[in-house]
Amino acid sequence: MDIYDSVRQIIETMKRTPSVINDNNVLIGDTVHIKNNKAITIESVVDTIVKACETESYRLGVPVVVAIVDASGSLVYQRRMERSLGVSIELAPHKAYTAVAFRCSTAKLGKEIQPGSSLYGIETMVKKPIVLFGGGEPLMYEDYLLGGLGISGGTVEEDMLIVKAGLQAFQEYIKGA
Repeated sequence: MDIYDSVRQIIETMKRTPSVINDNNVLIGDTVHIKNNKAITIESVVDTIVKACETESYRLGVPVVVAIVDASGSLVYQRRMERSLGVSIELAPHKAYTAVAFRCSTAKLGKEIQPGSSLYGIETMVKKPIVLFGGGEPLMYEDYLLGGLGISGGTVEEDMLIVKAGLQAFQEYIKGA
């Protein structure tokens, strides 16, 4: 078994989410139409997500960097709050990218990729940095991948609380659309 077989095997067991809605073959990055035929794109929800993340960040007293990528992993939005850590400028978009690339949270991925697992070391085998600790979440509508959210600046636990607030705001936006 080579590394490619190992990657396929792990990804198949991680319950990834496909990039289609009800087999209608919606392409990654396309606009999603939900209730009342309202169009949802990653760009249409950025403000809602960022506001929720910043509110939670202020509540915790932790300045962070918020990064949002589209379904291809390309950066759509990044904001560095005053006094956030310099390294967070790079970590936040990498967390968002990782969440999109694997279609799962970075915390979950980090738990799956441990010594002895068949994907152990994958972060050293790809060009784009892969983050294996909490703070990155995919932004999904049903089975459709819209993008990813990455938070960096606090402890892993704080980053996960802030990303959870952004994810919740995203889900509320979708429900209200």
